[in-house]
Amino acid sequence: MFEWKIIITIIVTLGLVMGYVGSNPTVSGFFDSVGGRFSSLIGDNAQRNVEFSLDVDKYSDVEFSAKDPVDFLVTGYTEASLKTGNLKTNKTVGIYGFRGTGSVKGNTLALNGKMAKVELPEITVSVEETVESTSTFTGLSVKNLAVREIKIQQVSGTLSARGTTTQFSGDISIVSPMGDFDFGDSFKITGKAASISIPGAGISIR
Repeated sequence: MFEWKIIITIIVTLGLVMGYVGSNPTVSGFFDSVGGRFSSLIGDNAQRNVEFSLDVDKYSDVEFSAKDPVDFLVTGYTEASLKTGNLKTNKTVGIYGFRGTGSVKGNTLALNGKMAKVELPEITVSVEETVESTSTFTGLSVKNLAVREIKIQQVSGTLSARGTTTQFSGDISIVSPMGDFDFGDSFKITGKAASISIPGAGISIR
């Protein structure tokens, strides 16, 4: 009986401490920050239950943090700083097994992380290597990319999901998309997402 009183006292005390933490913005912010860092270490655990394909006439800027290997095929001009030297080319470049951070802003791809292989038409280097690169592309294909959310305003195109294909014009929001992305004169995604919404068409898929 005495041991149970000690356990109950400990539980009540922890409850009061956690209540204070939740009400204190500074302390709460600290734990939110720690939680965010821990989440990034264990990887992407989003629930993606919506299989879809999207084909639209434009895209918005995208930022990402790749925990799992991502493959890029870049058509355009690329400058890269590698551990073994620098690379400048206007030929098609394949960057495979990339892990790190990056972004697509306009027609510019920026990467900072590690890769397993870089491939040019005349040479392939298969070695674990750090890479920091910037590419100005006319075409970009990305495989196995995951991002938090994509929002595109005033876009036109086609969405296929849950056995239904819809042509639409307006805004679209895709939460936690993961799959194959094609950037260029149009924008295509094939993969899975947590949810998709097109408010103007009254579409909400989860």
